[in-house]
Parts: sequence; C-alpha cells; structure tokens
Amino acid sequence: MTVTIDGKNYDETKLDDKAKNAVVQVQQGQVRLKQLQNEFDNVKIIIDHHSKYLKDNLPASAVIETAGEPVETPKV
Repeated sequence: MTVTIDGKNYDETKLDDKAKNAVVQVQQGQVRLKQLQNEFDNVKIIIDHHSKYLKDNLPASAVIETAGEPVETPKV
C-alpha cells in the first residue's frame, strides 16, 4: 500500500512499526477532526434554532425588573 505524506509517496511495507503507527494515528486524527467539525456545525445550528425560538416566544410578562444590578442570564 502507498502512503502519501507531504506530496511524496511511500511504500508502507518499507516503513517500521513506529512509522506505520504514526500513519494510523494521523489518519484517525483526521477522521476525528472531521467528525468534530461536523458536530460543531450541528451544535451551532441547534443553538441558533433554539435561540431564535426563545427570542420570538418569550412572554414580556416573564421579564424580571431589578432595581440596581442586572440579573445575569445566558447569552441568547
């Protein structure tokens, strides 16, 4: 099998065990990074959706008026 690193092709059968393991670790890292990027994008969509719902649907009667310091709330 051929492994391409920095634009050069290498014969995997000629790599030592440490190099083979490093190739596997890089491949697994790349797959995991792609999964995390996809998950991050999905979480942003969920946050945006629910934030919009809250902004559009929270009743004015639920607002708490404070005399002095504002109440700390989650950022929406």
